[in-house]
Amino acid sequence: MMTVNCDQLSDNLKNGIQKIAAYGLLKQSNTGVAVTATPAVSTIVEKTEQGIHIFYDTVPHFYMALARSLVMQPGTYPIIPEAEQLGLMLDCSRNAVMLPHRIEGLICMMALAGYTYLELYTEDTYELPDEPYFGYKRGRYTVEEIRNIIAFAAIFHIKVIPCIQTLSHMPHLSSWEPYKAKMQDGCTMRIGDEGVYEFIRKCLRHCKQVFGTSRVHIGMDEAPVGKEQYLKHFAKVFQICAEEGIQPDFWADAFYLEGRKDEVPQDLFDGSQTPVYWEYYETNPESYRHIFNRLKKAAGKVIFAGNLHKEMGVAPDNGLSQRVTDVAFSVAKEFGVTDILMTTWGDHGNECPFYAIMPSFWYAAQKLYPCDANLDAMVLAYTGYTCDQWRIADEINYIVRMGNKVCNASVWALHNDLLIGMMDYHISDDAEEHYRKIYNRLLPLCLSNSQFSYIFRFYTALCDVMAKKVTFGKRLRQAYLAGDRQTMEAMQKELPELQEKIENFRRIFRMLWMKDNKGFGFEVMDLRFGGMAARCQTVYDVLEDYFCGNIARIYELEEERLPYWADALEEEHRYAPWFFHWSKSFTENDII
Repeated sequence: MMTVNCDQLSDNLKNGIQKIAAYGLLKQSNTGVAVTATPAVSTIVEKTEQGIHIFYDTVPHFYMALARSLVMQPGTYPIIPEAEQLGLMLDCSRNAVMLPHRIEGLICMMALAGYTYLELYTEDTYELPDEPYFGYKRGRYTVEEIRNIIAFAAIFHIKVIPCIQTLSHMPHLSSWEPYKAKMQDGCTMRIGDEGVYEFIRKCLRHCKQVFGTSRVHIGMDEAPVGKEQYLKHFAKVFQICAEEGIQPDFWADAFYLEGRKDEVPQDLFDGSQTPVYWEYYETNPESYRHIFNRLKKAAGKVIFAGNLHKEMGVAPDNGLSQRVTDVAFSVAKEFGVTDILMTTWGDHGNECPFYAIMPSFWYAAQKLYPCDANLDAMVLAYTGYTCDQWRIADEINYIVRMGNKVCNASVWALHNDLLIGMMDYHISDDAEEHYRKIYNRLLPLCLSNSQFSYIFRFYTALCDVMAKKVTFGKRLRQAYLAGDRQTMEAMQKELPELQEKIENFRRIFRMLWMKDNKGFGFEVMDLRFGGMAARCQTVYDVLEDYFCGNIARIYELEEERLPYWADALEEEHRYAPWFFHWSKSFTENDII
């Protein structure tokens, strides 16, 4: 861990370093590297054997330069940002609502990396006056919590921006009577309803007041409505924003996703609105050029939103994040994009821990602040692990690598049922060995004294489950169809051990969740992994009944294992599907 002497810094900068040190990312000592600083028109690092001097144009750039200077060789290094703003969006709406003090630690890491603003993505997970059912039982942030987060971020001159929804992605409102009349389907608010617009006005006014900013991200992505309805709603919400003194950012996919390729109506924009072009998977630069051109032509400006991939399952995909970032940032630079936002979605319950994306978190920042600081040295210095060590967890998604084809076995292979075998067709016979190797690579990393070693314990326990479980159903079915009772009896004896491994993983997951997040949402993980453990007991009992003659057949094992995509699946991609929904990996029967 880096040790600095900040005695000669201003009180404000010294305070920031003290906060960073309190969260274990640096150490302070009179014998540490002497750091001095001078405000300037640009950012330059001068490092000598005697110490480090930083010329900085903004406070966030001071911390960014400090983090890099500590891993640089002596010399003089100008750092010229390739965009004015670098934001991070934290998904607080997919069950995991990060604890406020853990957000403070994240802000310290953001400061070192060079992020300049934080968006809290809160569909209904923020307190709204006189709306007791808004975010009810969801771990919503109180006004006091949000203001404390904002105050902490202000130490580093990092802005905190509300990121909400004003059209769709509001599934939890439909649960409660006060909002049912406002919904046109299970997640989309009723367009044209004056009651809806008064509610939206209330949300916007509240966010502006609590966050103390006229910049509000108003969402409006992926709504299942037609073009005319979209435009009608956009115009009305933009009018409300103008009346409330809000300059909105909005997800702009209504103007570029498949089936919405008409020219963007320029008269919709007056210069106060900023479209956010999000793209998380594309690696064709021409696709980016086309959409940047369309949005800039219509609105005059655009924010680009990339993704640090943690939404795909229990494991991250840092490699995918970095491949997409390379292309997207390059084209964004061509178009003079000055604001880059990195999203961290937590789809389907936020099974993936936030800090699993550390390599791509730092990689995106390094792309925006090119300099001589080695990426691996920075990640090691501020997390305790190298990029390669962090990326071991990526491999949990890939039973087999098929070039750059995206795969997320950490959903479908993990949740695949031992008897039903929905995904058996896609599980290679050597998948057990794949997870055993990952387990052996991860196990020594659990012993590190890094504050992030709990992430490696989590993935070690997961691979311990996968190595035992992933091919179990396939092997059991093969033995059953072959009439190999001896193998079936041996496999039955494995089930209590597998059940204990699943329970051990659930316990480690609970400790991780409670360390980072409010408790709300983990009941879903108890359901998933507690159910998985219960299925071990069920399989044990089914086999016992079969051996004793209480049942003559095990119907689940007789059902043919079909590819999930039937004829559309190419044979060479058999073991590398991309499939999000845990429930469909588990069963085709009704869950709700």
